Amino acid sequence: MARRNKAAESAPGDFAAVGFGPLANIAGFTMRLANLLLFRDYYDHFASSPGALSLGAISVMAVIAANPGIRQGAAAEALLIKRSNMTKLVNRLERQGLVRRRASGRDRRAVGLYLTAAGRRRLAMLLPAVAEQDAQSTASLSARERRVLVELLGKLVKAKRGGA
Repeated sequence: MARRNKAAESAPGDFAAVGFGPLANIAGFTMRLANLLLFRDYYDHFASSPGALSLGAISVMAVIAANPGIRQGAAAEALLIKRSNMTKLVNRLERQGLVRRRASGRDRRAVGLYLTAAGRRRLAMLLPAVAEQDAQSTASLSARERRVLVELLGKLVKAKRGGA
């Protein structure tokens, strides 16, 4: 008797019927799906908000806030953003009055990134909303499971960056 293919008979969007075979046991594959779904939740929630910023822009602002004067290249490397994309993103944030570039006191050729007062206010407003959206997106996990997930992902990131 031929095996039924539930996926072939399923309606569009019925992902429960789609099997991933051996991919289901590949950490990178599962993380990629989770990443895409979490980002979709974010954009569904925030994209229509007035003055919405991308998660990339919020991430850059958070890194600048945590590291005032950071060089653009260092921030790009930390966030795994291509330098050309980082330049466009910082230019956009600067035009919006959220970030400013300032020459270093020691090396006038070096330029550091700083949040403006408006950037600090905007980030302070956005981060709790992003954290709340993240909590909603991971609500299927217990608090302990979420902490373990974040810890394990952090451990993986550190190891992949050579900080084992």
